[in-house]
Amino acid sequence: MKKTNLLQLKEQVLLEETEPLAIEYNGRLVGYFYPVSAMPSAIEEIDLTFTNLVQQWRNETIGISSTTDLVMHPAYQQIIRMGPVVIPLLLREVERKSGRWFWALCEITGEDPVPLEKRGKTKEMTQFWLEWGKAKGYKW
Repeated sequence: MKKTNLLQLKEQVLLEETEPLAIEYNGRLVGYFYPVSAMPSAIEEIDLTFTNLVQQWRNETIGISSTTDLVMHPAYQQIIRMGPVVIPLLLREVERKSGRWFWALCEITGEDPVPLEKRGKTKEMTQFWLEWGKAKGYKW
């Protein structure tokens, strides 16, 4: 019988198997290993949810100029509730399309890298947030 340690077994199961593997110890079920191929991609699911919420927010806030109304919209609030996992996605949005995500970034991170004298200057605020993201190691 080929001996393998748990880490090697886990790597084999996660990379090679297509069905979950029941793990038994002394005849008792102690858990399962789920292969990557059998699990939906959490990252893809988060990205899809985020993208759908952004689109909903955009569609439902056309013509609204009030920052309060924009950031209190249910889709925007749902994005904030998704938490730190969406920080790279928000930074991507800031870089590509809009600075309307500064509020969400502040709420999620508890930080605001923008100096007081630069607030209201979207281009400069964008740069401060993108630099902040890079300094924190985020990739988007």
